[in-house]
Amino acid sequence: MRERPNEQRIGGSAFAAASELIYSPYLLGVAVWVSLLSFGATILYFQQAHIVAATVHDAGEQTRIFASIDLAVGLLTLATQVFATGWLLKRFGTGMAAGALPAVYVIGFAALGLVTSVTAVVIFQVAQRWMNFAIANPARQVFFTVVEREEKYKAKNLIDVVIYRGSDALYGWIFDILQTAGLKLGGIALCALPVVAGWLVLSAALGRTQERRAATAHGDLR
Repeated sequence: MRERPNEQRIGGSAFAAASELIYSPYLLGVAVWVSLLSFGATILYFQQAHIVAATVHDAGEQTRIFASIDLAVGLLTLATQVFATGWLLKRFGTGMAAGALPAVYVIGFAALGLVTSVTAVVIFQVAQRWMNFAIANPARQVFFTVVEREEKYKAKNLIDVVIYRGSDALYGWIFDILQTAGLKLGGIALCALPVVAGWLVLSAALGRTQERRAATAHGDLR
């Protein structure tokens, strides 16, 4: 049976989308967005590890804290995805939905810059993971709906795997360098603030571009 055009296999290696990524400002913007997602998560992870280890010395209590975080995130995410995610994306658009996550990081890092407590880091961790899974990640997937099929599958794989995982390692090193330079946890949180603020601006720009592309594609189909 002859394959229809949209069912033909997409060839090429895992890095075949690298050139498309470099020459597409939109896809490059999405790649930077995902890298900054890794930045926020990595810096917060190490802050959480240091604060909990320095404050809570009982291994069982540490386990209970992390389990409570997972439970809260799971319940909040489930409730939001069932009752609110779709409405929020339609009502506010992908830019604001994607920007909700960096907005949480702006508030969270500002708070950690003032108070490096277990309570602050737990609330921050729950809020950012909830916002990521329930709102920002669905919005990020929508970013790929306005690119060509080959870009969608090749570039998305490159961004989600290579760039995200590579960023994890990079930002782990950066955290270590900042500590070696003598910065305390509060200082590192304040250093992260302008980065996540830029991430917030990028979210708005990507949202506008996605909506413009979607409107153009819809007009072409009419």
